[in-house]
Amino acid sequence: MKIHSSHSKKELIEVVKSFHLYVPDFLDMSKKHLVTEITDQLRYIEEIEPEREYFFVNDKEELINYLSSSNPTKILTIKEKQKVMLIAKKIIQYSRNGYFLAYTDYSSFEDIFIDAVFIEQYGDIPSCRRAIQLINCDPKLLPDYRRLEAQISERENKKLENMKSVKKDFGLVSSRGKFIIDF
Repeated sequence: MKIHSSHSKKELIEVVKSFHLYVPDFLDMSKKHLVTEITDQLRYIEEIEPEREYFFVNDKEELINYLSSSNPTKILTIKEKQKVMLIAKKIIQYSRNGYFLAYTDYSSFEDIFIDAVFIEQYGDIPSCRRAIQLINCDPKLLPDYRRLEAQISERENKKLENMKSVKKDFGLVSSRGKFIIDF
């Protein structure tokens, strides 16, 4: 078994944590050493616990297949991601400037909509989600154009749900009564 190079060190650390692999000092290891240790551990263990929170893996064979193939979250090259980010930034700029074409590089709303449809498929990137959210507030969007929906992977959706639940659980608590403040 060979772990594909598209998996980052951060993701490999998540593999060790999620599947409780015995790799001492895995946080201090380089990616190369971490790959070696994970490969050794997967040879010796018989089975793993299913994980449906982050990796969506049920058994050892699925984990080996996941690690052997390219990382499904890394679908863009660096150059392509820069292009997508630039388009998202242009749409965000258009939105923040009151939805006026005069302050942008665009010549028509149709050009903006074409770019927005292009970045719609990259909903895992926060800037793209933000751009889609802002363009949906444009009064020129409806009724001639459809509402856009950012396509988000299951993994990113779980992360967003966890972040929302943390933000929802903690908030401001107010009390009524008499208080003495001493300085």
